[in-house]
Amino acid sequence: MAEHGLEGETIGLAMDGTGYGTDGTVWGGEILRASPGDFQRLGHLACVSLPGGDAAVEHPVRTAWSFLLEAYGPEEAERRLVGRLAETRSKDRRIWADMIAKGVSAPRACGLGRLFDAVSVLAGVSAENTYEGQAAIELEAAAGDRPDEADPYAFALADAPAAGGGWVIDTVPIIRGVVADVEAGRDADETSARFHATVAAMLRAAACRARDETRLARVALSGGCFANARLVRLLAVALEADGFEVYLHRDVPPGDGGVALGQAYVAAARLSEPPA
Repeated sequence: MAEHGLEGETIGLAMDGTGYGTDGTVWGGEILRASPGDFQRLGHLACVSLPGGDAAVEHPVRTAWSFLLEAYGPEEAERRLVGRLAETRSKDRRIWADMIAKGVSAPRACGLGRLFDAVSVLAGVSAENTYEGQAAIELEAAAGDRPDEADPYAFALADAPAAGGGWVIDTVPIIRGVVADVEAGRDADETSARFHATVAAMLRAAACRARDETRLARVALSGGCFANARLVRLLAVALEADGFEVYLHRDVPPGDGGVALGQAYVAAARLSEPPA
């Protein structure tokens, strides 16, 4: 919004890895109603636990295991070990599952970057983040020259519990679809292409729901996940076809490099507001 000098309200798709949310949970997959000085959280990706916190970011096999537990439960998850997760030790998985069950050093998080990490592990692409976004970057690269018109996995938008408000994007069907493909012997390039098509489809559906609720027809895409060229291409085309005015980063980085500009933009807007 700052880069394009937008005023008034805009639908914002804020898709990143991990960041502190206003409710004390870890955010990173938000659909917002945003103005220069404020925002309302309309919806978000479903949360999963990150066993070990930052350790789960560095070692995404932990995150993949958490997603698998959410999708199948502990007993079935042990029978559905695929990709790089199959290389982990049963002792470690028991420890991580215990951390999640007890809520000890296992914060709940909804970042899209963590979903990318998990799918990268399950598809057999990457098991580590030795640099920022490694698993997601390698998953994007795995799609190679696969056409954009891949069949998306199932997903769902559901109302959140009354206490949390808003609505959530249920990622369990996505994880189950990825696991089924890997078990069927699908190559990583096909799985990656389908996953990217899925993310674009679910964010498109989320933007349309936000438009229905707000009557806003412009949408800004920001956050580190939009450094992914394949995702931006798929989503921008789909949103424009739906009649949205789409704002993308051109000169400012979508990730951490653009945060300071956004902070200054918000501060300037709040300082210019008349006293209450």
